[in-house]
Amino acid sequence: MRVHTLSDLHLSLARPKPMDIFGPAWEDHPRKIEKNWREVVEEDDWVLVAGDLSWAMKLDEVRPDLEFLEGLPGKKVLIKGNHAHWWSSRAKVERILPPSVRILQNDALSLGGGWVVAGSRGWNFPGTPGFTGQDEKILAREVGRLRLSLEAAAGLGGRGLIVMTHFPPLLQDGKESPLLPLILESGARFCLYGHLHGKDHQAGFQGLRGRTRFLLTSADALDFRPLLVLDTEREEGEGERGA
Repeated sequence: MRVHTLSDLHLSLARPKPMDIFGPAWEDHPRKIEKNWREVVEEDDWVLVAGDLSWAMKLDEVRPDLEFLEGLPGKKVLIKGNHAHWWSSRAKVERILPPSVRILQNDALSLGGGWVVAGSRGWNFPGTPGFTGQDEKILAREVGRLRLSLEAAAGLGGRGLIVMTHFPPLLQDGKESPLLPLILESGARFCLYGHLHGKDHQAGFQGLRGRTRFLLTSADALDFRPLLVLDTEREEGEGERGA
């Protein structure tokens, strides 16, 4: 079994939103994603998407982006990002999901081979720019959601846990989200996060903390190419060796 990751695809196929305003690397980025994805992902592989699949505001608008994902090899698992305005109730989202796409929401999923994935969006936290009282309320809810997901993961058993958060739970300067203790206490082998772009890539911590390896998975940070995190035939992937 192989597990890859790529987050922050920022698709907008229903209502095209030019992304090159965020830098030349984003020019025609869906084409780059498709080309690179097909080169590295096989049909039986998993691809974990740590938020911000789409700019869509409504369920009808996200359908073409989900169809784009469905047309790519592999089985995909999504969590919310801060731009997931289309993501309403779980029941409504699951009704439009294509066969190869699954979501995490207060739960966990067995990938096979003894590996489980859990996760939640996370949020800004004290010490990050612009943090407000309203952010504090959202953050508290996200802590509860991650706790539920990790409890579900524990119930599935297995020998390896991968956690996804959209917001980085740990910054390079040492600032820590309240989500971090939950992740470390869970014994997760990997924590995959996105959200950071351009010059902000350097702000996120990458490397080992305890037994957990933290990896930034934003599309522009990975040159729009899914990163191999785990290959159970070898028990490590590019992410584990390279961070």
